[in-house]
Amino acid sequence: MAKHFLSNLARAHSAVSLTIFFSLALFTIAQADELKLTNGDQISGELIGIHGEFVEFETDYAGTLRIEKSYVATVSTEDEYEFIESTGTQSRARFTHETELEDIRKAWRPKLFGIGSISSIENTLALSASYSYGNNTTQVLLLETGTEITRAKSEHVFESAIHRDTAEGEELKKQIDFSYKTRRFLSDDWFYVFNLDAYQDAVKDIDLRLSPTLGLGHRYWENSYGKLTVEAGLAAVFEEIDGVRREQPAASWELDYSKRFYGGRLEAVHQHRVLIGSSDGYVIDSSNGVTVGFSDKIDLNLLAKLRHDTSVPVGSRETDIAYVAGIGLTF
Repeated sequence: MAKHFLSNLARAHSAVSLTIFFSLALFTIAQADELKLTNGDQISGELIGIHGEFVEFETDYAGTLRIEKSYVATVSTEDEYEFIESTGTQSRARFTHETELEDIRKAWRPKLFGIGSISSIENTLALSASYSYGNNTTQVLLLETGTEITRAKSEHVFESAIHRDTAEGEELKKQIDFSYKTRRFLSDDWFYVFNLDAYQDAVKDIDLRLSPTLGLGHRYWENSYGKLTVEAGLAAVFEEIDGVRREQPAASWELDYSKRFYGGRLEAVHQHRVLIGSSDGYVIDSSNGVTVGFSDKIDLNLLAKLRHDTSVPVGSRETDIAYVAGIGLTF
């Protein structure tokens, strides 16, 4: 009888296991997002987001799909997403078959909750080893930080970089760069920008240089595969070099470009800023290289950074170049 009881118990356990398995399978299927194309095809997976004219959708069988919005009839999701409509209105809701995709400029999974009108915050921290030459040949550590805050109609970016080296009590390199940028969007692509940059280089005797800038910018495209943004504006330069203070108006030009390959694991980046003063002096800041992603949070940075500055004391070189290799963390 005990044997018969154990046999029934085993059959019951198998039935329960199968029931749980199929229930989980059905739950997983039910939880899948659904995308329907204008030709009638339906795709199950997970919505990554909407960026401009593209809908990005993750599937198990075809990887990440990037589909023009005009080819997508409807999207339905189980989870809520952040929306920014073409009018600039921001809301949070699930996608349904009634959602008008053409009215949505951007949509993404919420990254942060309960902080007023802030949609998301992304922080970066990079610690790198660099080899630089110019005024001094040094092999030092470079610490960089960044914070980007996204709102319905604006973006706020805080960045800092500290590049320092000493040997036998002598300061070989001490560069400190801090910047704050805010973009206020006037439409899907156009925005006005305010930027404040503070720079110090003890080796070049640049005690402090402040350059506030007000201008206009255009974002040609931005999605999970990269971005291209340009900005131009008028600036004022307040600086103290070798104890001498001066002020001058200036013109500013910036370009920010990135492109991702191999499923986003490899990213090519290029950034530069040109600041041209009224007294024929100018500054060029440029960063070029690649980042290799180990995960969504950790990547390897391989960059070449150039700074050309014509407003330096006599005896100082105008150009500094640093080759940088380090680990970056996003959180």
